[in-house]
Amino acid sequence: IYCFSRRGTEELAAHLRRSGFAAGPYHAGLEDQLRKETQERFIRDEIRVIVATIAFGMGIDKPDVRLIVHYDLPKTVEGYYQETGRAGRDDLPSECVLFYSYGDKIKHDYFIKRLSDPDEQARTRRQLAQVIKYCESHECRRAGLLEYFGESLEGDNCGGCDICIDPREEFEATEIAQKILSAVLRTDERFGAGYVIDVLRGSKNQKVLDRRADELSVYGIAADSSADELHQLIRALAAKKLLEKRGSEYPVLGVAAAGREWLRSQEPLMLPKPHLPAKRQAAAREKPKAIDHDADYDRALFERLRALRKGLADAAGVPPFVIFGDVSLRHMSRELPKTEADFASIYGVGAEKLKKFGPKFTEAIRDYVGESGDVDRDDLSELLSLEQSMPETEIF
Repeated sequence: IYCFSRRGTEELAAHLRRSGFAAGPYHAGLEDQLRKETQERFIRDEIRVIVATIAFGMGIDKPDVRLIVHYDLPKTVEGYYQETGRAGRDDLPSECVLFYSYGDKIKHDYFIKRLSDPDEQARTRRQLAQVIKYCESHECRRAGLLEYFGESLEGDNCGGCDICIDPREEFEATEIAQKILSAVLRTDERFGAGYVIDVLRGSKNQKVLDRRADELSVYGIAADSSADELHQLIRALAAKKLLEKRGSEYPVLGVAAAGREWLRSQEPLMLPKPHLPAKRQAAAREKPKAIDHDADYDRALFERLRALRKGLADAAGVPPFVIFGDVSLRHMSRELPKTEADFASIYGVGAEKLKKFGPKFTEAIRDYVGESGDVDRDDLSELLSLEQSMPETEIF
């Protein structure tokens, strides 16, 4: 099981042990002898599960690995390919599972910003974008990987990936796609998905009102769609090359040449049906709040901030929402404000709340980021070196 951080490997390994699994952590921060013993125990099947950072796997030749799990978002396509290639080397059936949420990108962005070399920062950002593109693709995963490495798949169904085994149901998406592309054009192709979605859903977000977007013809024309649905549809349109992301650190949406041509042609369009968790189906059609970042905020940080809010509310003898509403906490969990200036830009933060609560919440956010992202520069250098290496095996 591959995790993003050293702390993550230790916490997940401990959780698995409590659940009855013989599991151990492995990362570059462990003592050499302990790391060597853990590796040997895994090879001898005394430990059935290794929870590791990218430090694990180089030179490991265990033929009977039946499952590779990427618990966090991989950092490069090359690294992902190599790591999954360690499953099933004895030619027996094995599985590879990748857990993905667009919110995972937040932690990666934080560390990319800390890189001092602009060229290295740009390269790492490109690599992350390639991984996200792979995760959000609605086409055969195997074909996508082969294409990435300059090869092609024979036939149109690999019979082994989630797309080919259990294809997503499609729906007639011509009208909603027209609305989305029109909103991108009407907002001058200057904003990211979150702002475009706010306009489509008729949000009362101050940024929307300040720019008088509520006067646009596209304002509120997709109010019956949830933010999550629209995020997924935007990604699907990008996969179809009708939309494109421009820029690196703060990408904005633009309508690609193919998208403009499609708008003129008015041809029917089928897209994968957005997936919504069952518990959110009933709420999917609700009118939007001022800010809705359901699809891209850090859930674990949100829960930590909720606990902090509850403590402050109890101490003051007021309901939690008097401190901050959930919308504000979600905004914090997406933007990760760590300074007073950053915190002032959060939805619902005025001068009084900035002074009273800013230090406590920014400290909590800094602590969380430090705990959940302890990847050192040596680990990152090892990761970047993967770009130059050839993939070891194919994925099944």
